[in-house]
Amino acid sequence: MKLSALISNLNTKKIIGDLNLNIKGIYHDSREIKRGFLFVCIKGFTSDGHNFIDEAINRGAVALVVEKEIFPRLGITIIKVDDSRKALAILANQFYGFPSRKLKLIGVTGTNGKTTITYMLKAIFQEEGYRTGLLGTAQNIIGDNINSSQMTTMESIDLQKTLKEMVEQKNDYAVMEVSSHALQLSRVEGCDFDVAIFTNISKEHFEIHKNFSNYLKAKKKLFLSLNKSKKKDYEKFAVINIDEE
Repeated sequence: MKLSALISNLNTKKIIGDLNLNIKGIYHDSREIKRGFLFVCIKGFTSDGHNFIDEAINRGAVALVVEKEIFPRLGITIIKVDDSRKALAILANQFYGFPSRKLKLIGVTGTNGKTTITYMLKAIFQEEGYRTGLLGTAQNIIGDNINSSQMTTMESIDLQKTLKEMVEQKNDYAVMEVSSHALQLSRVEGCDFDVAIFTNISKEHFEIHKNFSNYLKAKKKLFLSLNKSKKKDYEKFAVINIDEE
């Protein structure tokens, strides 16, 4: 995909270099970069992708998305944005062709019960004859492929790639756990949910949210996203458990 098309939905602050490049892949981990890739520099909790720019270039990166001011590199296109994590999600959607728009996507959030509900929904849909993928804490299931999961909600670039695989395998539904971390860190940015389900909430996960109010705001993002759908003639549903002490 041409870099100019890939960044068409990004709010960029500065662009240095050639936008006529053919981008063969996108990733945020310099160790996974290959020739022709776009490297997105994300500031994490323990490391900062901006510190691995030279490694990414040595592995074949031809373009960079950054939040910080960096020294230009000869022959490397640099795209500066306010939020690299959000940019990664937007780029991932564009690169993989907005796969969530081609599925009925159900997101389940809440402190407890997410895994149970996703497996119940998958079983119900399959009993009715619908091909259904599942993404969550325990496993990621795409057709006959069952893989152990590394996190409740995978990073945006991996998520969009996986949703595209579900589309290619002609899945009708995808049910996924949506953690508060994922909502806070823009991992599901651009996902076109048809149904958002809320199980319950308790005072946990303050290591990222700092307080209960922020935790609640993160959960709320899933439901607000229902109003941003690009799907036509689709009803949206919010399912909220109010029978919880």
